[in-house]
Amino acid sequence: MNVQLSGDIMEPTVIQSSLVAKSVTADSGSWLVEMPEVFSGWFEVRNLVGKPGDNVTFRVSTTEGVAEEYNMLDRYIFNSSGKGTFRMRFSFHEIQYITIDGLAQAPAVSDIIGHRLTSDFKRTGQFTSSNELITKMYNITVNNYQGADLFKAFLLAFLTPG
Repeated sequence: MNVQLSGDIMEPTVIQSSLVAKSVTADSGSWLVEMPEVFSGWFEVRNLVGKPGDNVTFRVSTTEGVAEEYNMLDRYIFNSSGKGTFRMRFSFHEIQYITIDGLAQAPAVSDIIGHRLTSDFKRTGQFTSSNELITKMYNITVNNYQGADLFKAFLLAFLTPG
């Protein structure tokens, strides 16, 4: 049997934009991080401090009050220095809330960064229509491809007067 495997031929994934966490609060022995909006991509937590070998768990959700959706869970284990940075690299998550277990002290809000990811496509055209609804639907679709929050785009397009 002669089988050849190859990757998809498409534009590479790139960081479109980054955002800093909105808040970090204590929640029953965990730290609850709220990001300013829902986004698809990665997150990183800088300046982590713990004992060598300590295990930190990051659970991700888009729903307030729900710690983990769809088994979106990541782990970080401290090396001998007891200091480090966790940064996702291999999978995307849909993120607004991050529950962190295994840290004795809360990370600083400024140390938690979200990275919105998208394909590095080149925009080659525009579309407008005399029908306002069709133009709004087009703009929502473009925003979705660019990694914007679809629900937020919907609200802005259809519930904003004018």
